[in-house]
Amino acid sequence: MPPDDVSFVFEKVVPLIRAKSKVPPRLPRFLPVVTPSSPVYAVAQTVTESEYDVLLAVALPCEGQNHCLYGSVRGSTSPPETGDTLPEAILLKGEIKAQFIKSECYAYCNQAYIQWKEGDYYYSVGLKAGAKADLLKVANSALPTK
Repeated sequence: MPPDDVSFVFEKVVPLIRAKSKVPPRLPRFLPVVTPSSPVYAVAQTVTESEYDVLLAVALPCEGQNHCLYGSVRGSTSPPETGDTLPEAILLKGEIKAQFIKSECYAYCNQAYIQWKEGDYYYSVGLKAGAKADLLKVANSALPTK
């Protein structure tokens, strides 16, 4: 396993996703500043036949509140909601068309996202106050290696 591989973060949610969802998992192997000694925790918020939604937390318990939120990973048969922020068209590895939605910071920062479609499935990765360069690395690390 490469030194920056964070597959350990998802060890507990992968069996649940594979057992309950028909959406092929796209879980990142890279997350900025995450290591075994400085982990984040994957919390399966929703896992159904048609979607999975995994919250990434810096502390447990966490239900997505600002103080514990790190990011999120989602796969679904339905497109994600984009909100009011205009997405920026970008390309992931393999010429996969994607959209970057920047974070907005007021009293607290929300998540920045990269969203893409593969076949019949929609995916997104998010990081609280995430930079586009970091999210590109996260999203590309979630794509299957050829």
